[in-house]
This record gives sequence, C-alpha cells and structure tokens, in this order.
Amino acid sequence: MDVYAQASWVIKKVFGAAKSISSVNDSVFQQANFSIKRMYYTLRGEFAKDGWRKMICNIPTPPKCLFVTWLIIHARLPTCDRMLKVGIQCDKVCIVCIKENETHSLC
Repeated sequence: MDVYAQASWVIKKVFGAAKSISSVNDSVFQQANFSIKRMYYTLRGEFAKDGWRKMICNIPTPPKCLFVTWLIIHARLPTCDRMLKVGIQCDKVCIVCIKENETHSLC
C-alpha cells in the first residue's frame, strides 16, 4: 500500500517497517521458537565493531571527557576552521601552540 505524502511520520514508519518485515527470509518466521531478538538482529543487519569504544568507554571517566573524546575521534570538535565554514568568526591561530592555524588535524 502506498503512503500519502501528507501522512504523519509515524504512519510512514509503520508502513516502512511492514515493507522491511515482508523482505525478511521466511525461515525466521517458520521456526518453532520465534524470537523477537533474532528478528531484530535480522532486520538491523551487521555492523562493524568500533575498536576505540571499549578503550574509551570502559574506564571511569567523567561524561564530559568521554563526549569530547567522541567529538575528536569523529572529527566533530568545533575548531576554528569548522566554525569559519558555518559563518562564525574566530581567531585562526591556535591558542595552545600559537604557531599554526587551528584545525582538527593539527595540534
């Protein structure tokens, strides 16, 4: 069934999930011991594990430090070069080394 463009996001999600479930192999449904967990993992698919997650998240660290580390790993730290791209004016010189322009790759 087609979903109208004016339908709410919830209705769109429900119909999208119905399409996903219909695409799942019938062997998941035909087993005598059906499991929601197995169905979830079948729909979710496989993802590569992050090697850094165990090293960072399994130590007693304040949440602020974990969040800043996550930003650095994913190159999302708001350095001056990133802020200039979105129109925020700032001093280009790094305040730590006072030699180079502040970027994610330097300092």
